[in-house]
Amino acid sequence: MKNGVPSFENAVRGNVRAEIARHGFRMDNVAESIGLSKARLSSRLNGHTSFSLKELFRLADVLGVGNVGDLLPSLSEVEL
Repeated sequence: MKNGVPSFENAVRGNVRAEIARHGFRMDNVAESIGLSKARLSSRLNGHTSFSLKELFRLADVLGVGNVGDLLPSLSEVEL
């Protein structure tokens, strides 16, 4: 985070977390639905590993968002 502006990856993580919480999903159920272990999902959400594009597409489907772009921040929201 620079000047209070999150990095692109941190913003993606935040959006994924927000959608999981908004729907009241359990992390283990989300992880299983996208083909990851709970530990691997946690690693991605905690910033140790990045989400792959394939995982983001799966998450968009599982979380019921309109498309994968709904999990991505706008460029004005992040530090590149």
